Amino acid sequence: MAWLQRAANRNNVEAQFALGQVLGGFYDHDGVTWLRRAAENGHLEATHHLGQQLLNAGSFYRKPVEALNWLRLAANAGYVPSQHSLGDLLLRGDVPHDPVEACVWYQLAAAAGDARCRAEAGSLARTLAPERRAEVESRVRDWLPTPLKQTSPAAELKLP
Repeated sequence: MAWLQRAANRNNVEAQFALGQVLGGFYDHDGVTWLRRAAENGHLEATHHLGQQLLNAGSFYRKPVEALNWLRLAANAGYVPSQHSLGDLLLRGDVPHDPVEACVWYQLAAAAGDARCRAEAGSLARTLAPERRAEVESRVRDWLPTPLKQTSPAAELKLP
């Protein structure tokens, strides 16, 4: 474990991610800290896992709005698990309800092969007014992935 810590301290993003996973647990401050460092250094999977940890953590670490921002970064980069999680969060989470954006993310994840998102997108689209369905279709059609850079969710985000 000492070698992993040394590599992470030398800004090795894979070591930061691994250390975040090893220390992980939804209640471990060090695990969240290392995931955050890896995510800020552009590690896509760490970005997703950080969002999930902030979303699913106990009350002290639970930060749904920050989780939304990290998940949105990974989803915008084309990471299907984040697209799926983001759809769920926007539809049923502790952030402002946005069925149109949720449907966009479900459809993007479905296009990448996520069967559950295909079902969610179909069910949700049937509840939307025709002009809202057209908005979803337009946003899905125009969406392009945005590669992760060294960033933080406080930076301006490209919304789908």
